[in-house]
Formats: sequence, C-alpha cells, structure tokens
Amino acid sequence: MGDAVDPSAASTSLLYQGTRTLLLDCGPAIVKVALRALGDPNELDAVWISHQHADHCFGLPTLLLMLRQARRSKTLELLGGPGSGAIIQQLLDIGYPGAFRAPKCFPIHFSEISPSQTLEFAGLRLSTAQTQHGVVCHALRIDAAGHCVCFSSDGKLNNATLALYREADLVVHECQSVECESINHCRLADLPSLFSVANVHQLALVHCSSHERAAVAERSRFLFGARAFMPEPGDSINLGRPIGCWTR
Repeated sequence: MGDAVDPSAASTSLLYQGTRTLLLDCGPAIVKVALRALGDPNELDAVWISHQHADHCFGLPTLLLMLRQARRSKTLELLGGPGSGAIIQQLLDIGYPGAFRAPKCFPIHFSEISPSQTLEFAGLRLSTAQTQHGVVCHALRIDAAGHCVCFSSDGKLNNATLALYREADLVVHECQSVECESINHCRLADLPSLFSVANVHQLALVHCSSHERAAVAERSRFLFGARAFMPEPGDSINLGRPIGCWTR
C-alpha cells in the first residue's frame, strides 16, 4: 500500500466491519473495490474522511453517486475532524453539483469529532487525535466490544496520537521510509514507541514510498518481528470480526 503517487499501490483505505460498517478514507482508487466488498448498497453505515488531500477523499463523490444509482435508501454518516463538514460539502458540490441533495439522494448526515470528545455510534466509540501533517489531519480510534482498531491516515506520530493508540489491538499506521526525515510523514525509526509506550499489539505499515517498500519490510521484521506487517491490497484481519484493508 503506497503513497499518493505510487503507480502500483494506491493510498490506503480501511473497511471496518463490526456492529457497523465504516469506510475509512475514500481515495479515487477505492470506490469500485469497496462497493464490490459491500454488496448491499445499504450495508455501509459511515465514511470517515481524515483530511482533504486528494488521495484520501476525492473518491467520495463517485462513491455516493454509485450508492445513489444502486438505490441506497438508508442515511449515510459522513465523519471527520473539526471543520471537515464544510470541506466535504464543498467537495461534493464541486464533484456533482446538486446530486446529493433531497429528494434526489438518500439522506446524508455530517458529524465532526474533535479530539476533546468521543462519539458513540451504534455500539462503537470513536475518538480522534490530530497528526502532524501538511494540512489538518486526524487519526481515528474505534473501540468496540472485544477489540480496538486505530487508523493513522497521514502524518507523523506525536504525543496526542500515541495516547490515542494506547493498548490498541491493531494500529494501521503510515510509514513512508526507513530513515528519511520528513515533517509530514512517519519513518520506521519513529515507530518503536507504539510498542514500548503505547503497548500496541499489532502494527500494519502502509503509505510506504515505492522505492522504500522492500527496505521498510526488511527492517520492520528485524525491529518488530511478527508484531508488524505490510498488508497487501484486499487483505483482511480478523479481530473478532473481519477488518479489511482495501486499496483498489
């Protein structure tokens, strides 16, 4: 699972299936594969958008249009951090003006989750923390009965996200390189504290640069052993219920 300009592996989206089904980020490459995975157009309960970069949200208008054409009727929740509602609405209006307003479309509801609050969503507890990135970006924590999953999206690990990930069963975290320093992205050398401080149980490494992927895989095996892995497109992880990492 590569970075925004990787021709062989699009940026990461996560399909969470538990008591509710959530799609975490929606880049252009994910739409058709997500719909195939869902089957029923009413199965998807919410879409989380971490930030406004194209590879994380520009597939959303197409996804909503395809759900509409598939005769979805159930309300869809669009979730994000503070200020995300206006950005997402602007994206939808630019993509397909007027296509997602009543009575043409199924109901769409926006909810913003600030790092100071927790959203209870149909048996799930959703929490966020802001990452260190070029634009405002929020990591997401999903707590449910028996498991916890976290999704970093883009950005460097910081004290806020480290606290968010504490005791998580699975953290899906970006790792652009082994050692190359960046102000906007993580390197493998930044991540040992996920185990030593946050006591994360398992780590999935994503958003790797194409020229660094083999080196990240080799070095992560040395540093973390079986506790860390690099998922392939379409991989699923079972934590009581399947959790799928989809990229195309």
